[in-house]
Amino acid sequence: MEPSSAIERVKSNVGFALVICVAVGFLSIPAAIVADFLGISKLWALLTVPAAFVAIYLKRWIVRIWQLNRRGHHAAVVGNPLRIVYEEMNIGVSRKLEFPLDNTEPGHWEWFVLDEEKWEESVPEWARTRRTEIVGRMRTAMKPSDVHC
Repeated sequence: MEPSSAIERVKSNVGFALVICVAVGFLSIPAAIVADFLGISKLWALLTVPAAFVAIYLKRWIVRIWQLNRRGHHAAVVGNPLRIVYEEMNIGVSRKLEFPLDNTEPGHWEWFVLDEEKWEESVPEWARTRRTEIVGRMRTAMKPSDVHC
């Protein structure tokens, strides 16, 4: 995958969050009826539900951006099917690695790290000699017992 600007991705995600906020706003109408019955401000009730959905959606991106800016790297388990993603900043450009997780039991996912030889064949050039460092950083996204080297 080619490096892409983290700022461009954040802009697109914020736009998506605004669309979700408008769509979820329709759920606020019943909240406004209940608020009127309880004597609570309708404006507060109308904004509560969309704000909660936006906050839940943006939390992951806020944590990601904070970690990229402070630490220079971010690791997380995402998606369906689940995979572990490692991302780091290099001179304002985001570089990313993704590895699949194995479903060893119903609802239990584990990561079997590639051995040295397979690692060097499958990762981009910037990550080939940094296996130990990157795997160590990626371990923070999972329970230690679910990562197998």
